[in-house]
Amino acid sequence: KVDASNAAGIREGNDAAETNFTTKDNSVIDNEITLSVTPTMEDGPITWHQTVTISCTWTPGRSKYGDFMVDGDSVFSDTQYGHIVGKQDPNERVYYSFDNSLGSGTLVIKDVTMADSREFGCGVTRLGTSTYITLDILEPPTNGVTNFAAAPELTTVTLTWDPVDGATNYNVGWRAVGGLGWTMVDVATTTYTFDGLTVASNFEAKVDASNAAGIREGNDAAETNFTTKDNSVIDNEITLSVTPTMEDGPITWHQTVTISCTWTPGRSKYGDFMVDGDSVFSDTQYGHIVGKQDPNERVYYSFDNSLGSGTLVIKDVTMADSREFGC
Repeated sequence: KVDASNAAGIREGNDAAETNFTTKDNSVIDNEITLSVTPTMEDGPITWHQTVTISCTWTPGRSKYGDFMVDGDSVFSDTQYGHIVGKQDPNERVYYSFDNSLGSGTLVIKDVTMADSREFGCGVTRLGTSTYITLDILEPPTNGVTNFAAAPELTTVTLTWDPVDGATNYNVGWRAVGGLGWTMVDVATTTYTFDGLTVASNFEAKVDASNAAGIREGNDAAETNFTTKDNSVIDNEITLSVTPTMEDGPITWHQTVTISCTWTPGRSKYGDFMVDGDSVFSDTQYGHIVGKQDPNERVYYSFDNSLGSGTLVIKDVTMADSREFGC
């Protein structure tokens, strides 16, 4: 089962998604023929560059001769393996051996790749052919990460990238520009948010695509640079700040947020709060509330132009308040 959550928790009433599954068997027994594979694939695919041993056993007897089958045909006639197994050389990548007097045989394939993800069986004269086992070979992702982007805030950065075919994990991290050590994590998603960064500082980030077989040699990590935001904005002698500061991450819902504005007071200097570029008074979400000038309302606005200061208080915040504010 799986639940979705964030720093505000799991929404009440949202049930976890659930499913059932059954793991596969690692051996096949047919007509007194037993076929098995090592590694077993019980814990997932066989990662590339391993050595795979396919074993066949049966009750020996007169005129019972074994042979390995690949996609329905003898391994000796297979275009991929036939010319190798015919050498009967254990030093080759593919080696075949049978002892018909004991009713056993092995097919060893070294340094496996996706090209070895085929159906293997065992045929024995007078008994027939076993059910086939398909080798599940896993290679690292062929391609690297693309469209790597950073969205920095005060002390956080959200990194995003496009999914990579064959990738189950992404090794993503950051460090200060020119720094030595990286802060790295492995994630299964195509986005990750780091916190605890220093405000108004320069950083670099990187991400690799991987799976249980690792990272493919030769695929360079995707990289990008970013600068965290300052925790105060000063323009034309105007300073804007927010409480809570968001230095330790997003503001969780139901909190009270205070946006403060200060400037050097003077003749004909009158303040106003802006929302997405327009006055808060003309905003469809807040205008009808701030116009009441009532501190008991959810949104309250105050200015003292003689002191060059003002506050906009938003209570019980939700995602609907995730907007751009200015002064």
